[in-house]
Amino acid sequence: MTDRTDGRAAWLESFKALSTFISSVIIAIAGIIVTSQYNSRQLELARNRAESELTLTRLREIAGLIPRLGSDQQQERRAGAIGLGLYGAPALPALTALLADTAAAVPAAAVQSILIIGDTAVPLLTRIVRDSRATGWQRAWALHALGELQSDSAAPLAIKALHNRKEHFEVLRTAAGVLGLVQSKENVPALLSALHRYREKDWLIVQRSAWSLGELGDTAATELLGSLLDHQSGDVRIQAAWSLAQVNPQVAVIKLLTVAKNDSQDKVRTAATNAIEWARDTMQQ
Repeated sequence: MTDRTDGRAAWLESFKALSTFISSVIIAIAGIIVTSQYNSRQLELARNRAESELTLTRLREIAGLIPRLGSDQQQERRAGAIGLGLYGAPALPALTALLADTAAAVPAAAVQSILIIGDTAVPLLTRIVRDSRATGWQRAWALHALGELQSDSAAPLAIKALHNRKEHFEVLRTAAGVLGLVQSKENVPALLSALHRYREKDWLIVQRSAWSLGELGDTAATELLGSLLDHQSGDVRIQAAWSLAQVNPQVAVIKLLTVAKNDSQDKVRTAATNAIEWARDTMQQ
């Protein structure tokens, strides 16, 4: 009986010791978890504070560039546009405002800065293209930037513009080029339609549509590109020659032999000759 009582007492002592140990482990683990969560929260707060301070610093620096953006000197405005590219997303409102500048070098610089910032700019650029209150120039540059960024919204916006007979001429010209930047055969019908509609109205739309068709490489454009070899604009004939060589080298060689020999402008004859050589090299590959 005494041995049994002693055994039970020993077991109780062991259980108490084990319970105390387990409780200590649980408390220690809970402490580690709480401390870890606290430290994580503190790190998050510190990170958010650092980001806020960085944003404020950038905004102050951007504010320092504002006088340059309103300068009468084109070079000053261009330099401001280049500088803004260093400040990321906070600079987008100022950069997109510069897209309305009528001195082409300024919005061109702004677009390059926007491209550095990247896809963060897409929603704002898309809103500008859709905004009827924005100038035609600003909308055109915004559309161009979307094309350069390969945004999903670029092609639909460009096609919609080409189908709008009341659209600003610069938006139309840009739209024609954007459809070549965004590689999709679905863009071909809109480009062929634009060539028919503006063939005798706006040679820049025709030239850029021809360029885009060359980039897309769809043989469906062969006949229409061939017909542009007689266009009144030498620049259009040059582009047609190269684009025809891209979409259908065999047909291009045949048609361009006549252009290389008989066109009235030396630059067109030279382009046709070079396009023939390129087409032949392509067929041999």
